[in-house]
Amino acid sequence: GRIIFEMDASPMSDNSPENRALPTANGDLPADLAQIFTDLLQDAALPGEGDGLSRDALQDVAQFMGKAAQQRGADAPAIVLDFGHGEGRDRRMWLAVVNDDMPFLVDTISQIAAAQNLIIHRLLHPLAYVERDSAGHLLSIAADKGTGGQGQRESLIFMELERVDARARRQFSDAVQVALGDVRAAVFDWKAMRAEMLSDA
Repeated sequence: GRIIFEMDASPMSDNSPENRALPTANGDLPADLAQIFTDLLQDAALPGEGDGLSRDALQDVAQFMGKAAQQRGADAPAIVLDFGHGEGRDRRMWLAVVNDDMPFLVDTISQIAAAQNLIIHRLLHPLAYVERDSAGHLLSIAADKGTGGQGQRESLIFMELERVDARARRQFSDAVQVALGDVRAAVFDWKAMRAEMLSDA
């Protein structure tokens, strides 16, 4: 897994493979990749979820999610928590979770937020087909339009939450990481159990 409290915008190494979806020199995603993430997020917005989200703000979220998706370990989520958004009493933190698509992800994270009295101000949850290299680096991403695609189906979860202090942020991110591990174990244990039951039928 990967937990980052402040996004590292530094460019990746120059000796990275050429087909990697690398950030530009200023740390931003390439324009075509940023547009893919922008479209994914916009298309995933349920009624009301896009209210108050300007085009510039949506592009900022796309950059945030795109950077969070740049690399993740096999069978582990990338979890990024950034708390530097908003001003005064309207200060927010952003959560990105990139994981293999499976049931209960959003419900699990939402329950953790509720248990810690964290208000979720916005939730966006696109699904995409993602190709990665052996080290988990992002090679390509395309929207899941229900017709299949190349690579692994991944769940991209963005939450905008009420900002809390450092201790509460750590408790929240630790709880998310542990809970997502439990979800993964439950899902794969169920699949193995179901396969065994079918083989005995």
